[in-house]
Amino acid sequence: MTTTIDKMIDSCLDVTKLYEEVMAMEDYTEEFFGDTFDYLVQSDTLATTFMTKNQNLRKVWLERFKR
Repeated sequence: MTTTIDKMIDSCLDVTKLYEEVMAMEDYTEEFFGDTFDYLVQSDTLATTFMTKNQNLRKVWLERFKR
């Protein structure tokens, strides 16, 4: 049985970098960024897409996630 930790190790996603990038955004609370990170880290595809976007597109994504 594969655990969540095993999946994270097998993933190409740099979870620390994702956390740093999410927390580096502005105009929202730390709690909101924590929720955003928790959501993104569940899916390599979503997280990778978020990381690929530029700052402006990340802000658009955050606005949509906030709803």
